[in-house]
Amino acid sequence: MYDLKHQGVCMHHFRILSLDDEKLFEQTFKSNPLYQNYMASELIFLNLLSWSKDECIEIMWKDDIGYIRCKKHKELWFFPPVAKSLEDFTKGVYFIKTRFPEARLIGITEEMKSLIPFENALFLVDDKLSEYLYDPHMLIELKGQAFHRKRNLISQFKKKFNYTFRHYEAVDRLNVKQFINRYVERGGASDDLDAFNKTLNLIESGLDYISYLLLVDEKIIGMSISVISPSNIGIVLFEKADTTYIGSYQMLAHQTAVHAFTSVKFINRQEDLGLPELRHAKLSYHPYIKDLKYAVIFRLFTKRAYELYQKTFDEDSKPYRDYFFLHHYKEDMMRYTYEDQMMKSAFHIRMNTYEIKGKQIEIPMIVAASTHPDYRRRGYMKMLLVNFIHECEKKGVPWIILKTDKPDVYRGLGFTEVGHEERVGDYEILEGCVIEQTSNMSLLLDIYQKRFSAYSHDVRTLSYYQDFVYSLQMDGYEAYIIKHQQEIIGYIIQNDLHQVEEMVLLKKVNPIVLHEDYKDEYVPSEVGRPSHMIRLIDLHEVLKHVKKKTHEKINLSVDGHLVKKLPVRIRLCEDQMVDNHDPATHLIERVDLTDILFNEKPHLLIDLVFDPLQATFINKY
Repeated sequence: MYDLKHQGVCMHHFRILSLDDEKLFEQTFKSNPLYQNYMASELIFLNLLSWSKDECIEIMWKDDIGYIRCKKHKELWFFPPVAKSLEDFTKGVYFIKTRFPEARLIGITEEMKSLIPFENALFLVDDKLSEYLYDPHMLIELKGQAFHRKRNLISQFKKKFNYTFRHYEAVDRLNVKQFINRYVERGGASDDLDAFNKTLNLIESGLDYISYLLLVDEKIIGMSISVISPSNIGIVLFEKADTTYIGSYQMLAHQTAVHAFTSVKFINRQEDLGLPELRHAKLSYHPYIKDLKYAVIFRLFTKRAYELYQKTFDEDSKPYRDYFFLHHYKEDMMRYTYEDQMMKSAFHIRMNTYEIKGKQIEIPMIVAASTHPDYRRRGYMKMLLVNFIHECEKKGVPWIILKTDKPDVYRGLGFTEVGHEERVGDYEILEGCVIEQTSNMSLLLDIYQKRFSAYSHDVRTLSYYQDFVYSLQMDGYEAYIIKHQQEIIGYIIQNDLHQVEEMVLLKKVNPIVLHEDYKDEYVPSEVGRPSHMIRLIDLHEVLKHVKKKTHEKINLSVDGHLVKKLPVRIRLCEDQMVDNHDPATHLIERVDLTDILFNEKPHLLIDLVFDPLQATFINKY
């Protein structure tokens, strides 16, 4: 048996991964048939070593089984156990399940699933961490129409630039640093630089990384770092290029394949990290397969929450449901009735940022509200909503928002229909439009901001669009720019069945596109039919954003709309707004106040002291 003690490997407690672990990794991979055709990157030692400090990757050896963990988003994640036999692998999973029941087990391959026979294990497809595998001969030869654009870019690069492609050496370190500085200044990702720099140190210490430089006129404009796994898979760990040199990425990827991967089974270009732009780039090389990864959750509560969602929203695909539970589900952002290991009723909360007159506030949005069919019409959902309203009152939340096709369910709790959307068919027809698929999320964000920045609106960011579009890609949706004679007039997110998830138009036109019919779609607008429902909570937090400078003196009483809830009385005097218990001079229903402020319903008194919000709403979940 391999002697751990003599190799300096500490047992039975977690510590940062070190070079001392390498030999045991090698021995494990040779002895366990599970790893003979392992195509993933998660358990490849040099990959783990590169990221060990940046990701706080820790390892513990216990009974010849390696347990690898890291903390992500305040959660504890475990990699698949490093075990010498199939039996030990299952034993390792059981240890994680029993000792760390709240942890998430990631990087589970299809082959590993059958070795996890635990009844309450919830397997979720983890598309973000699923990896793209390529036929090396295809990436080396780049034959056929599918690679026509790649060949052209490489050909142009070779004709235009005096280039060199060679191995990295320690003497290149300063020039690589200067290249990376330029790369980041021009918009390149910086979140992996610590791992990248650590890997350079490891390369210089003699470890078996494969590192290449792409130079133009002796100036570094690209670098790739790869490894070859024990099962003969070429794995690209880092790939960075200066995009001011047209074709640099294509040239770097091709030359790396030619020089490093002629004899491998597959080239693994790793995951897309949930970025539509990166997903598009990886798909453009026509992968042989996308190696699916699963995350495993052992907590029964989470499984019951998932099952309730699945039963209620069965139209959502499994990949979309799994994405929601992996990347949006948080137990503390869920309100539920859970009794006798049964999830009877629940809803999830997503915090949306809303902007009013340049000021941003956080608004809770209720999504995926559902009650198990066996427990409907028993008041479970009403109880959850009432409790949540009281909770938000204590926290000073301005309002709660939701989107529903059953408004009657919520009206009794003081929710009012707000927001607007218009039917595209009611707009003027614009002939000769086209749609172009895009993975440019910055472009979608720019269109959104141009359309809604003049109004009170949901704040969206680049990361919002990346997550939003990627989640919809789980159900086959893609984003398209709508153009008319090269002028961008909006965007649309739709699938191959022409089902539209979201449409934003910069002009109030009905774009006529070949083979498409958008006339019955509705787009968010500043006028039109209601799109959402809100329930005003803390009136001070709402009214302070819309109060005019005025010397009007009124005592306003707003009803509470919940059983045993007293009216809210607000005194406005000399530009001050305070609670008071004086007799009210004016009475108003909470729903009517919502109509006045959000839907611009005229009111002689309120219009004197408050401005309407000019509100638009678009976020659905």
